[in-house]
Amino acid sequence: MPFAGVSHRSDRATLNFAAHQRVSPARGPLPGLVTAARFTRALSPRRTVRAADTTEQGGFSNSYGDEIQLEDVDDVRPVAMYLAAHRRGLGTVFTLLVFDLDASRGGPGQVAADETRLRELLLSAGVPAVVATSGPSGGRHLWTACPAGLGPHLVARIARAAEQLCPSLDIAPLLNPRTGCVRPPGAAHRAGGHSVLAEDDVNIAVRVLQRGATPTAFGRLAQSLEALARAAGLLPEPLAEGGEGGVPASITARGPVQRAIVTDREGGLRLDVPRRPLGPAALRALTHRPAPSDDHSVLVHCRARSLALAGGTLADLRMLVRDHTATPALEWLRTARSVTGGRAPLDEREAERRIKRTWYLAVQDAARMPRGCEQGNRTYSEVLADVTDLIARAEAAGDERWTRPSGPSDLAAVYAVAHLMLLAGTTEVTADCRRLGVLMNRSHETANQAIHRTVADGWFTVLEEADLQQGTARRITLASVHVCTADHRHVCAVTQCPERTAAPMDLRSEVTARIVVQQGDIWHRIGHHARRMLLDVEDKVVATTGELLATSPYSGPTARRHLAALAELGLIEQDKASRWRRTDRTLAQAARGARVLGRVADLAVRTIIDQAVAAWWAAHVDWSRLDRASKRRLGARPSADQGVLPGADPTARAYPQIAETTDDGRLVLRADHQRAWAIEAERLGAAGLWERAVQLQDQDQVVDPPRLHQVELAH
Repeated sequence: MPFAGVSHRSDRATLNFAAHQRVSPARGPLPGLVTAARFTRALSPRRTVRAADTTEQGGFSNSYGDEIQLEDVDDVRPVAMYLAAHRRGLGTVFTLLVFDLDASRGGPGQVAADETRLRELLLSAGVPAVVATSGPSGGRHLWTACPAGLGPHLVARIARAAEQLCPSLDIAPLLNPRTGCVRPPGAAHRAGGHSVLAEDDVNIAVRVLQRGATPTAFGRLAQSLEALARAAGLLPEPLAEGGEGGVPASITARGPVQRAIVTDREGGLRLDVPRRPLGPAALRALTHRPAPSDDHSVLVHCRARSLALAGGTLADLRMLVRDHTATPALEWLRTARSVTGGRAPLDEREAERRIKRTWYLAVQDAARMPRGCEQGNRTYSEVLADVTDLIARAEAAGDERWTRPSGPSDLAAVYAVAHLMLLAGTTEVTADCRRLGVLMNRSHETANQAIHRTVADGWFTVLEEADLQQGTARRITLASVHVCTADHRHVCAVTQCPERTAAPMDLRSEVTARIVVQQGDIWHRIGHHARRMLLDVEDKVVATTGELLATSPYSGPTARRHLAALAELGLIEQDKASRWRRTDRTLAQAARGARVLGRVADLAVRTIIDQAVAAWWAAHVDWSRLDRASKRRLGARPSADQGVLPGADPTARAYPQIAETTDDGRLVLRADHQRAWAIEAERLGAAGLWERAVQLQDQDQVVDPPRLHQVELAH
């Protein structure tokens, strides 16, 4: 379950539905005929449903051999609704996912336990669910929906992981996109009675499922289910092409997996770590030409492992292999020893087999490498507990700390650092102010000030200050001791929570959802303090102005100003009883209407380009300090405008310069930083990165500069 005060999600369907379930009394379903007809006609992905076969005794069997039109559904004959349909350009996709908890698999007690666990996981991932009692046996159906459609592969991942955690779950309908179907609410049961909605009437259920959840939310659900199943030893590590031979003892001897392994869009394996460029040492290793006596396979494995640790993919390795000139160290993946003593090109099939196997072993080895003695080889569970405690303490600090003028920025910094800790799997992280600024939706100067304040207040402590000469950012960790300052603005961090709250099923999803909300561009129009009022309206579902003012931490005039600003943007509205409610308008839509969409995208793209230019300039300074003999030995550098091959070092080019004449007639060269910025912007594809960042905001995903060029977008 989420922390108190952290239950606000970017998926408003989840918020409104969850809040409705908390405050609304259970309603009895409408009669079976009305419910079944209304439900199927509104949500069925196909124009037909399956109807139960009749028996010789005049009853119905458990086989559904006939197809009937939606208009022919009645309250007598049991029907089952398809979960998937064919869409042009997408193939067969699931628009409905139903978790069928069968009482014959462990009894009602097992069904109740599995329902509780599934509902917590669904809510944590941002997926609203409609619950129905399937019939007189006590089974339950948890209906979820994705109007955009989900591929069968993702649905199968969800089903197989959920089956390991919930013994009563029948996953057969989710593994067969062509004929998989489930009886809808209101449909008759062959043993008597009907499937009935457990908590809401059909109109509310239809509205919840018509809104559904995004593919991203279901992706979070799959990751959460698989992580829990693997942690319990119920699910093996994922295998991909190249993994047929399994993991050899030389790799398993390293110990347990330290970094999570996930699959990318192409089905290949990769580490669930932030993507970063290969370092200078790794780039130099790729250019090393091995001697004939060297073990080529070992050298290739080390290079591929470095790529895996940098968040690379199988596609990245293929690209490097194709670049013969820049990657002589990967020759073993292109050629084999010939009888004449040289090396002969591999045929295409054998080369692809070597690449896949090499990448599989590299990922498995990289996942097991220790994180370093400075982290004490702490497990991810220990890190998760520390971040859980941090979030709980931040929430316990209360409105006094977070509603003062700098409060929203400081709280955003706490969540941004927590996000980095969960990504890195350690509580010692690099707090790059530009990256933090993007996660906080503030400038890097504001992010720097927020980090200084949270360090001074005792939330974090600095392990290593930033070094501009070396190009390294500040490293911070959780504070263990604290000394109060004389600053009148100082407010000590909460060191212990008055009441311990249970950790959510997936803390990472909780923190990610908070980052998504605080990255809304609309807050630059109406202020970050207004976000608290919007979340308050969403949490209450409907509330009068007086009720909102009574719970608001702000003064009456300020709270009224926030309400007026939100109403003007169409994010909230009043009904006939003068009660405020959340509208269907998204934050991205409101930002477009206010012409402020793209603020976070600008910050992210500028961060990427600024970092590339800074690395280029640092390399130029190092080259300038060399003596003339060393420069001659290294040879002339490529011009600044020359293209950069994949995997090559972009800082090896000459830095742009402008020739100027001084007053005494001397000719001097001055660095042209503006031209360097333009060159790097074109090389990195700034326009495309900006569009990608805006797409991520539309899809409720985090905009994170190091991951911007490799995150998967749902179409």
